[in-house]
Amino acid sequence: VAGCAAELIERRGMDAELRGRGDRAVLTHGIFDAARARTVQSIFSTNGFIEYQRLKKMKVANPKQYAQGIFKDGISLNDVLIGPALVPQIENSISMSLESAQWVDLEEIIPVEFTDDDAKAVLKQCANLSSEYAPPKPNSDGSGALVLEERGGILLVGNKFGVTRKLVDTCFMEMLRLADEAAKEFANTATAGGMLDKKVKAPEGASTASSKRKASKKKKGKDNAGDGEPAKSASNAMSLNAPSSEALTDSLQNCPKFKDLSNDPLWSEDVLPLVVTEYLDHHRDAIYNQAVLAAVERPQKLHREREEAFFRNTEVLLSKLQFYQRCMDMLKLNDDTATSIESHILLLNCNSFLVDAARRAAERSGLDTAACEEEDDGKKLAIYTKNLEKEEKAKMTALTKASSDSLSDFLIAYEDAQEVLDLPVKRPVDKKKEKALLASEQASLREALMSELDPVAGLNLLVSYAVVRAKSNVAVPIPSAASRAILNEVIKESSLADSVKESLESASASATLYASQIVKAEASEESKAAAIDQFNSARELLVGGPGE
Repeated sequence: VAGCAAELIERRGMDAELRGRGDRAVLTHGIFDAARARTVQSIFSTNGFIEYQRLKKMKVANPKQYAQGIFKDGISLNDVLIGPALVPQIENSISMSLESAQWVDLEEIIPVEFTDDDAKAVLKQCANLSSEYAPPKPNSDGSGALVLEERGGILLVGNKFGVTRKLVDTCFMEMLRLADEAAKEFANTATAGGMLDKKVKAPEGASTASSKRKASKKKKGKDNAGDGEPAKSASNAMSLNAPSSEALTDSLQNCPKFKDLSNDPLWSEDVLPLVVTEYLDHHRDAIYNQAVLAAVERPQKLHREREEAFFRNTEVLLSKLQFYQRCMDMLKLNDDTATSIESHILLLNCNSFLVDAARRAAERSGLDTAACEEEDDGKKLAIYTKNLEKEEKAKMTALTKASSDSLSDFLIAYEDAQEVLDLPVKRPVDKKKEKALLASEQASLREALMSELDPVAGLNLLVSYAVVRAKSNVAVPIPSAASRAILNEVIKESSLADSVKESLESASASATLYASQIVKAEASEESKAAAIDQFNSARELLVGGPGE
């Protein structure tokens, strides 16, 4: 039979094909082949793919070769051959699904006929899907903080889901937040347990009375214990175990940002656990370790910066007060006038110092000063002082009282409190620094006077700058209470021109009159105009031109 069939095909041109050998050979007529090819074309056109198993059922001996012969531009996978249009269709379906959702079940998009291997192969062909993930970048402001930005792209999760990159970024940022919270709690526990040193230390290069005393002891050989031992960092000895994948998943599940997804079992049981294991686990340990270091080192860094500012500002304050003291000695004022001016100087300059000095001492006593941040300076000073040890409280109280007395009283009280309150050492002001201070103070007074427009507020500046003109090596801020005395004790006896003295007297009189009328609600436009004119005239004579 097989021989007859072969003869019919070969000699008589029968439209058929003989496959196989001997009695097992199969004769297939061309009409069947054509019908089968049309069926295959129809299936491929409709579905965008053809399964090799289906071709086998259609009596195709070599399905893969057969399909590739018909569809030249097709892509052959393990069990199917797909057309070039199928991948863009799948990409488009994924993108459209994610326009209104944060993740999509790819099994609803990939044809059910595809095996897992073929589904993976197709997804790899999708240009808008990726398995590469990099966390959000730090903020460009140099703070090191990560910022969640709008980042496009779709990430493949478990070869089963497509999730927006923004969703994975949000999970990452929430992991950071959880790590920060855990690290802060851990650091607080470590601090309470004595693992972190809360002792206030002077900035590098600065010296305090207590540090000088310790240095003196070491020099005499009385305090050599521990010399040469390396410094220990508490953060080096501490570690915080990162949560397991399951624990992290549970924590993320309860985050408010995922509240809308929490009732979806597919999200809770499949998508989120896969996001954690595939995209967060790689960074988890490093994130928690960094969070611990930041929780320990951030407050230490802030503390160092605050200490450096305190020492720097205190040294400036001491130099200014000693400079003002020299100026007051040169003015040779009567006691009442001198007391008025010196109290004014201390009020202007010492408030922040007193609060910071008391805060540092209170922190050494274990007070959580952060709880007082919203209070005003007076309340802070009272709370800090109240919580000090007996000796520190006595020194702080004396220093606060001296800040409303004279410059010499305050500087004496400061030196007396240096060691107990661990304050910067008071050093004498050298001639070079004194000259720089004089130039700076004179320039500041001139600038303030030139920009002042109110004749009442400007009277103090006018008198203060008149002292600069009368005594070229002096510069002090004059309060209202001492203005008249300064005009009588200093300006009248100075070498200033009579026209300047007369103008100052007129400006003082008109400003004083206008101020009293304001208090009585009797001020008129005429008295205001007169005060402004007199003020501008005196200022022009003193500094050479009207204010802007």
